[in-house]
Formats: sequence, C-alpha cells, structure tokens
Amino acid sequence: RGSGLELVPGVTLRQQATRAPGDDAPTWTSGQDWPEIVRPQVDLRYGPTSALALVATVNPDFSQVESDITPVFLNRRFAFRFPEQRPFFTEGANYTADEVTSLYSRTIVEPLYGVKLAGRSGAWSIGVLHALDRSPSPTVHERATPGFGAENVDGRQSVNTVLRLRHDLPGAGQIGLTWTDRHLTETDRATFPLALPERGHADTLGLDATLQLPRRWTLKGWHDQSIVLTRTEALGGAFTGLTLSRPTGQGLGVQSRLAYVSEGYRQEMGFRTQSGYLDADLKIDWTAPGRGHLSTATPRLHAFAFQETTSDHLYGASFTQELLFDGIHRVTVESGYTHRRELVGPTDGRVHGWWLTGAWSGQIGAAVEITPRFEVGRELDFLDATPARKASAQIDAALRPIRPLRIDLLARWLRYERELDSPVAARLRDDLLLRTRLQWQLNREVGLRFVSAYNRIDTLDAPTATLETNALLTWLLHPFTAIYLGYAQLDRLGEEGGTLSRSVFLKAHVWWRP
Repeated sequence: RGSGLELVPGVTLRQQATRAPGDDAPTWTSGQDWPEIVRPQVDLRYGPTSALALVATVNPDFSQVESDITPVFLNRRFAFRFPEQRPFFTEGANYTADEVTSLYSRTIVEPLYGVKLAGRSGAWSIGVLHALDRSPSPTVHERATPGFGAENVDGRQSVNTVLRLRHDLPGAGQIGLTWTDRHLTETDRATFPLALPERGHADTLGLDATLQLPRRWTLKGWHDQSIVLTRTEALGGAFTGLTLSRPTGQGLGVQSRLAYVSEGYRQEMGFRTQSGYLDADLKIDWTAPGRGHLSTATPRLHAFAFQETTSDHLYGASFTQELLFDGIHRVTVESGYTHRRELVGPTDGRVHGWWLTGAWSGQIGAAVEITPRFEVGRELDFLDATPARKASAQIDAALRPIRPLRIDLLARWLRYERELDSPVAARLRDDLLLRTRLQWQLNREVGLRFVSAYNRIDTLDAPTATLETNALLTWLLHPFTAIYLGYAQLDRLGEEGGTLSRSVFLKAHVWWRP
C-alpha cells in the first residue's frame, strides 16, 4: 500500500545582525521587516504506491542544515563544488542521477517551491524534480554561457526541471534518458513568474546505457546534447563518452574512460566548468591477498590525458601502493608526474609537475577513527603560468568517548609558494583550517550539535583569520515532527577584529495526516 497524504507545516523565526564597514557592532534586523523574521513553510508527501513517492515543498527553510566546510585551495582554476546537504534535495537523489551528472542541485539556491516524484514500477524507474528559484546562481563555465551571467541572473528567478527515466536490462544492465531545462523569467524575483522566459534558456537531452559483461566487466556509454537560447544568441554542443570497468577489490581492477566535450556544450543545471576537450583516463590495479597482519596489497597504475581544443593540455601518470593491515588499517603511498601547458594572457606556461602523497586510515581501539594525509609537489600557478611548489597536510578524526557523544576533528594546512621570479608580486600563502564538530544525543528526542571553525589565511601583506561558531539544539520526535533552536556567529580575529555577523532562529514543523 501507499503511504497516503501527509502534510508537514512549519515556521521559522529568525533574527540576524550584520556589521557594515565602519560600524563598531552588528545591527540586528528591524522588527518591522516581518518577511525577514517569520518564514512559514509546508511540505507535502503522497505515496500512491509503496514504490512511488511525490514530495512537494513551499517556501522551504534549511536553517538547521550544517554549514559547509570552508575549502582550503590556493591555486584553483575553477569554482569550488560543495556537496548537497539539504534534505529535500538529498532524498531520492539517485533517481535523477546519470552518467554526466546533469543535475547539481545546489544551482537551485533559494526555492520558492519544489516538487519531486521518484520511484519504481517493475523494470522502470522515474525521477522528476521541478523548482522555482528566487536567487539563481550564475554559470560556473570558464567561457561563460549566454544569458546566464551574473548580470543576467541578478534580480531574476529561474525555473528548473529535471526528468530521468530508466529501464532495467537483463543481467543488471540499464538504459536511461535524462532531460533538463533551466530558464530565467522576465519578472522580478519577489513575484511569481507569469511571463514566458526571454533572457536565458538552457536544455540538455541525454541517453546512456550500461551493459554487464562476463567476468564482472561493465560497459557504459552516453551521449548528451545541449542547447542554450537567448533573444540574440544560440549555442549548442555535445558530450559523448564511454567507460569500461572491472571493480577493484579482488584480482584485476580496471577503470577506463574516453570522453569528448565540444566547445558549445553547456550544463547549466549541472556543474560543468569547461568544455572543448578530449579526456582519456586509465587505472589498472591488482588486489592480492597478504600474509600475517597484511590482509591485501593493491598496486595501481594511473595514466591520463586531457587535451583542450585551445592546445592547452594536462598529461600525467602515477603509481599507488595500497596496503590493508588486519582488515582495518589502510596505508597509501602515491607518486606521480604531470606535464601541463596553459595559456594565461600572453604567457605560454609549460610546467613539469610532480607530487608525492602518503595517507593512513584506521582505528585506535573502538573509540577513535583517524585519517592523516600529507602531500608535497610542484605545479603550475594559474595566476601567471609559472611553476609553484606546495605542501599540504590534513587530518580527520572521529572520537566516541561515550555512546551518545561523537566528536569530529578536522585540520587542513596548505603552504603555497611561487618557485620563480614573476611579473606579479611574490605569492606566498600559508593557510590553516581547524574545525570541531560535537554531536551529543542527550536522550532519544533531544540532541545538541556544536560546530566551531578557525580559518587563517596568511599572506606576506595581509594575513586574516576568522572564527565561525554554530550551535543547534534539536527536539526530534521523528524526522517530520521537530523543533530546532540555532545560533551562529562569525568573528574576524586580529587587531581590526570583531563580530561580523550573528543570527538566531527557532524552527518547528509537525507531521499531520488528514
């Protein structure tokens, strides 16, 4: 049987304070601006069968979702991709997933409403997502996308739709069809869109298939077509690829990939940062049983070639040795070489790079899990196409001193230094991120989460440091009836430090079955 109709109404009360440049203290939101303080919402769930579910949300609030971990990257060419953590988008996400990652749901920033349909019927499965976004994000593509630049999305809304159909084939194979549509409206973002879209319209239509071959081999292929339209421009392209793989873990493991993306291909509901390239990748490993404390040994060879139509390229190869001791402790050592050519303005940068990495993952008793990792290497600096050296270290640890308490510790350190003289100023960076996450389940219904993150960006001329603090108290009868009380604060440390922002919220929602 299906679950029938379920309603989950809720409301969030929020107060925020921000500190403007030159002010001594943050200024709290005015009590007269009630839309900034009171935010009602409602979720609807309907299950016509046990294998099919319809979920809808109106004016959703995700204030209780944990904040993103601040990335520590000093030499990035493209935007950083954050993982999705909002419950409406994570639930049933596998029904809209495909080989080319057509949907990156965080392109939908502030939905006014959202509707999802997901489930199976025999050999068929379906996933549909439709949402109206009040604050759409601009394109992340390095060559821009007509109609989706920052100036195009400012003050506009976007209508986002994804449809994924999949049919199971004999022998665990499948064939799938994915369609995405994203367009900007002509109306102000504070009103419901009544006009037809004219500013930017992006669509993709793709077909993919998976075939299970003898001896655990899997063959996958896909072809995705895109088109972008504005009043004055039209842009189209294709993404075609093939993979042949055999799973790692027992004897021979293979992961091979060959893909071509034409220059006009765009993926505005995905996270496609570039196009116009040929990508070839091959990984081969062999997992052999060990003796004594050594459970398995897995050497791995990796070769890759990334050739852009602009003649820029990245070629490389690496060797990895992975050892598993007592089925728990995993030790990994990796070294590799790259050759990169990159045109940065008038400079033709050509750098022979290398890296050396060591990592360990395991447990200390039953209460401690720990994963340290370090890396040193040489790479191209995208700022002015000169060689640079970097060194990084990180450690992740999970502590469980008592059953209801879990403490997660995270540390990231990265040092980046230009290797040769450059026409721009010397670039030396030394960044540090320390993050603590405490989760304590006081009893069956009441839980406490506390997150504190220290982030230091140390340059020769302008070192800065911030401290972010978040606390969340939760009363959770079940996932659809809950009360949250949260507080967040961001402080800038140092001589010109002070509190930059504060916020406090109270959120409640209740499950109701008519």
